[in-house]
Amino acid sequence: MALRSNHKNLSLFVTYAAEVEARVDAWLEFAAGFPATVSIAADAFLGSGHRLEVYGDSGTLMLENTTSDYAKGFRLSVGDRKAGPLLAMEVPFEDAGKDGRIYPVSQVADRFIQAIRARRKMTPNLAHGARVQTLIDTVRLAHRNGTWQAVSPA
Repeated sequence: MALRSNHKNLSLFVTYAAEVEARVDAWLEFAAGFPATVSIAADAFLGSGHRLEVYGDSGTLMLENTTSDYAKGFRLSVGDRKAGPLLAMEVPFEDAGKDGRIYPVSQVADRFIQAIRARRKMTPNLAHGARVQTLIDTVRLAHRNGTWQAVSPA
């Protein structure tokens, strides 16, 4: 799912009232007609970690982190009809003993700096970040109104 994808409708269900937004279950329908579900529980005691699963006609992609560190410890697995089972892909990461936030943030900052120096566009960019905020706001609106919300194309 790319940030540039056209989200057609968004809906949200929150299971309980909380002082902070720690959980969300959202249902999305893309303009192309395929559905997506999102389930996030940032406060789940002994939760299973972070996992993004993408299923398509020709293959599956899974990005998973079962550690308590939300920035390092990710495994990427890919499977297709030819290869069969999910196969782990190598994801480079710096020294495991350091703060897990340092390496990913340094990589993003370096990409921005390199793009500026080369005078070229970078993706994702700040416009993509603004689009994500629009989608988050639309999910909140769907929850408040209890209805599906249409999302304008990016």
